[in-house]
Amino acid sequence: MEGTKDFMVADLIDEGGREWVMELLEELFTSHEVDTIAAIPLSLRNSDDRLVWHYDRKGIYSVKSGYYIFHKAQTVRDCASGSMGEGGAWRRYWHMLWSASVPPKVKLFMWKLIKGILPTKCNLVQKKVSLPDEKCTFCMAACESGTHLFKDCPTLLCFWLYGPLHLNPVEHPAKTLSSWTLDMLDILSVDQCDFFFMGLWAVWFERNKMVWKNDAFQPLMLIEWAVRHLVEFQKYHPKAVRKKKQAPMKWQCSPRGRLKINVDGAFRADVGCGGIGVVVRDDVGMGIAALARPFLHAHSVLNMEAEACRAGLLLGIHQGWSDIEIESDSAILVAALNSGEKNFSQDVIYEDYCNSTYVARDSGYMSPRCKF
Repeated sequence: MEGTKDFMVADLIDEGGREWVMELLEELFTSHEVDTIAAIPLSLRNSDDRLVWHYDRKGIYSVKSGYYIFHKAQTVRDCASGSMGEGGAWRRYWHMLWSASVPPKVKLFMWKLIKGILPTKCNLVQKKVSLPDEKCTFCMAACESGTHLFKDCPTLLCFWLYGPLHLNPVEHPAKTLSSWTLDMLDILSVDQCDFFFMGLWAVWFERNKMVWKNDAFQPLMLIEWAVRHLVEFQKYHPKAVRKKKQAPMKWQCSPRGRLKINVDGAFRADVGCGGIGVVVRDDVGMGIAALARPFLHAHSVLNMEAEACRAGLLLGIHQGWSDIEIESDSAILVAALNSGEKNFSQDVIYEDYCNSTYVARDSGYMSPRCKF
């Protein structure tokens, strides 16, 4: 586009309404970039430019936040390289395993499976153990490696297809058992991972019965047995849920002669939009004023909570109300207002001087308190 070489960010902002000039944004940037830029809230004042570290909630760089980003990048590299170390991406996988709602023996089995140390026929032969053959216990065709036994064996395909997960591991492009297993952990939900672990263990359990007891393989019965075994374990070993008890709170009228402004914000992450609402009541709870406004571009719940609080403040100022208090249910926003610390994040876009107190969402109302 001609004539944009010397364009500045300020040229994209309507100084009168302090809003982004959408026509220019749509002409200069892609639709995704437009949505991202338009979601950046603007101050109503011409404040000085400053550097913001967007990896930190407050927008301020610290050694701690820098180390966190470095560690996160290292995790991505470890995952891409398939490193079997204890750190990086593997730390997350081990946490998923050890916190799974399955019997301890299943967790130990999965640890051996991922480490590649299960005594499959191929592994035993590599350890110089003499065996009659190396063929798979189920199909009696290919060599019984971990990858073949749990993923590629055609005899076991019906177990995975007709099980609760409806998997077709044969078509998965992974060449190793560990890479397939970790891919499944990335795809499956927590509950699905529980059965995935149980299913792998059930296959191994059935394999051992066939080796030592010459049992016949019945895939549908194995599915039923694995599901029942998991359900029974989870029934008698429920996950501990810690729920913090909080005393119910009710909305209260403001002190005599003072107006109370309740503000709230909403955000839809799926479409990147939001909205705000403001309600004003007098000291006996009678409605005085109200407003609501949609935001076609937003980037977080806190962003909308901050916009709602600002709208409440501006309403009070424009109406000339001399004694008001504002309530919000956003504990993070209230803490930011009360802290007195510098906060350069995009979410807290105003620096008004006010004292704030937090009221729980259970009350149905909110709470920074600002007295003018």
